[in-house]
Amino acid sequence: MNQPQKPNKPDVGPGVEGLDYDRVIKWQQAVDAGRELWRLNPMEVAKNEGKNYGFSNKDQFTIIRKLNSSPLSRHGQIDVEVIHNDKKYTMILVKPFGGNDAIWTTYKVTGTVIKPGTPVITEKVLYSTDKYKNWQWFLPQYPQGTGVAAMYSYDLQAKSIKLQQVPQTVIDKLQNVDLTNKVALVAYLGGTSSSNNIGIEKVTVKGSDLTVTVKTRSPRIDAPMTMDYVNPSDYVLIDRKLFETTGDMNVTFIDQNKKVLGNMKISL
Repeated sequence: MNQPQKPNKPDVGPGVEGLDYDRVIKWQQAVDAGRELWRLNPMEVAKNEGKNYGFSNKDQFTIIRKLNSSPLSRHGQIDVEVIHNDKKYTMILVKPFGGNDAIWTTYKVTGTVIKPGTPVITEKVLYSTDKYKNWQWFLPQYPQGTGVAAMYSYDLQAKSIKLQQVPQTVIDKLQNVDLTNKVALVAYLGGTSSSNNIGIEKVTVKGSDLTVTVKTRSPRIDAPMTMDYVNPSDYVLIDRKLFETTGDMNVTFIDQNKKVLGNMKISL
């Protein structure tokens, strides 16, 4: 006599300890039938299932860790940080089943209180100008020898000539600048036509990260270009005290297209 067939269920192996698999299997079957597809998106799962913990869409949700496999869940784990009423929580999401079309669900929520008065690190603008706002770079690449530098004494500056090959014409611009209490952030183009130019548009700091936004300008590819040879450059002076009080400062130069032109670590 043939035994009646049992309904098919996903092969969950060891599974995730503590989950209600009768309920989780129903959720997976709903997704397989084309319903509740939000369960495939970890961020949507955090926001929807987070309501069971008192969270709302007004809270801040950020994925802080992704694991393809973990001791908790062999099919995948994602940790989502939630900021709710000045408190920081972590939602641990797990994938109960294998496969690309497997759902995510909440395993547990942990939380730590943010102490009152804890400073929130925000971005501060140290320098800004709008005189380069209409500049665009139309050429396929920057001239050879284009670079950036941070100079804070003539001795170190002279040493950087070998390391960074800063053109002497760029160095000359700073020879009469008093760097006793300042740091010069410098950006320059390699030898090029005077039709091209470079300028520092903005300097911001956030914690120990300082970002220098550089703008570049060139004629359009089909436009005439002056046939001479120059080294355009620009610099901005920043108070030395900022570097001394921060310790190691990570300085990154980017252009208008977010391309990194250079980065360095400064300790004063």
